[in-house]
Amino acid sequence: MSEAFVPSDAVREALRDGRPVVALETSVLAQGLPYPRNVEAMDVMTGAIRARGAEPAWVFVKPGAIQVGASEADLTNLATNGNAEKVARRDLPMVIASGHLGEELTPFLLSCLAEKTGGASLEANLALLESNAALAADIAVALTA
Repeated sequence: MSEAFVPSDAVREALRDGRPVVALETSVLAQGLPYPRNVEAMDVMTGAIRARGAEPAWVFVKPGAIQVGASEADLTNLATNGNAEKVARRDLPMVIASGHLGEELTPFLLSCLAEKTGGASLEANLALLESNAALAADIAVALTA
């Protein structure tokens, strides 16, 4: 793995042992869903992946590096602090160098949509996230078989 990528101990062990790893973007936690639903989605997605024998690797930018695999403390911070910036590929060098984490419009838009649908859109998003996490784990397991 490149110096810019810092794997967690769990991800490093899974890769060393040849176990499947499923990369997950943290924007669903940091910008996509409101608290506490984002924490619920995190638990459901992580559980779906582990239940299939794969290691979840939540990916996020921290000062100086791209972290691959997150601790509970990292995930809780991303889900609750409200200041993580959604970073596109073109932004990575600047964000990694500066360590800056800002705000994003996505949570506002999703909350408006949830309000207009009486929460149905949020329930649909959570079901989709769980389904996608389970499918990703199934694929990762199949590819390492």
